[in-house]
Amino acid sequence: MRYIIGLLSAIFIAIAPAHAQQKPVKSGIRADRPTVDFGIIAEENGPVSATFDFTNGGNEAYVIDQVTTTCGCTVPSFSKTPVGQGERGSISVTFDPTGRPGEFEKQIYVSANNRKYLDTLTIKGAVTPRPRTVEELFPVELTDGLRANSMTVLFGMISRNQYCYGTIGLANTSDRPVNVAVKFLNDAPHKDVHASPTLLLPGGEGEIVVEYDFSGTDIWGIASDPFEITINGRKWRTPFSANATVIEDFSALTAKQMENAPAARLSSSYYHFGNVRPGSVLTRSFELANTGGSDLIIRHIQPTSNAIRYTVSKTTLKKGEKARITATLSTGSDTGHITDSLMLILNCPSTPVLEFKLAATVQE
Repeated sequence: MRYIIGLLSAIFIAIAPAHAQQKPVKSGIRADRPTVDFGIIAEENGPVSATFDFTNGGNEAYVIDQVTTTCGCTVPSFSKTPVGQGERGSISVTFDPTGRPGEFEKQIYVSANNRKYLDTLTIKGAVTPRPRTVEELFPVELTDGLRANSMTVLFGMISRNQYCYGTIGLANTSDRPVNVAVKFLNDAPHKDVHASPTLLLPGGEGEIVVEYDFSGTDIWGIASDPFEITINGRKWRTPFSANATVIEDFSALTAKQMENAPAARLSSSYYHFGNVRPGSVLTRSFELANTGGSDLIIRHIQPTSNAIRYTVSKTTLKKGEKARITATLSTGSDTGHITDSLMLILNCPSTPVLEFKLAATVQE
């Protein structure tokens, strides 16, 4: 008897999950319009709503379990009252365009009859952005009515032979002219910064222009260059900055050279030492392998802070060779979670930058 009960239980357990995981199907409801196109809507006018009216053309009552959307900007409203065969029902949806300029298309998923059915509705349209205030466009408040749209120029990755420039927008919100001057804290031939124009009239706009040309330099990896801004003859208290990651220039490689290029692979990209004490010196090794067709060269290895040191067994790897890199992380006296990295700059077109991270939780 116990055997029979156990066998029936096993059969029930085996069958139950298969039934619970049955894929839902479309129901027999017929929406008057399964897609609502709002057309062009103005962001400043606020939320817009639509109602999806439908007829239950199925052979059983239709009971909505839940309605979900692909975005928090879209909020549904519905009733769980059963909709009988041939009867009418509706689902309302409200879309909030705030902060969502441009075209949009959102799906609404209707689950019904204990998840037996899943139907999809759609709303779409295009949002014209509301006019932004000068405070929104230039959120950094400086002095004498001068505002900026940022304090940093982020270039991303720049190849060695690539000239590039970036800007920071300025706006004079005062009723008087404002003189602007900028200069790098450490000047060098490969970089330039200037204000254009140097005199901003009341209500006028201008920009700070940062220019980089790393050709002929020995700079690899992260280049972070602070610069100061002087407003009406007075230096602003906080420096601005320009940041770039300098990599190899691969633009002149032929298709054959690209096919035969080196390829880099790390044995690991992250290691956590766990809980450690302040003042610990932690060591971890990893391998860099060349899986490509020509020599892999480590152009530069750059720690993200003074807390991490490294040694490397070789910087040129022939096809199939590996290099061992040993990283040492010093935790210092502070407690808490720390993460530092080694950034590898390589002559590898597919992955010119690789990063190995070390982390630890420092506790007393």
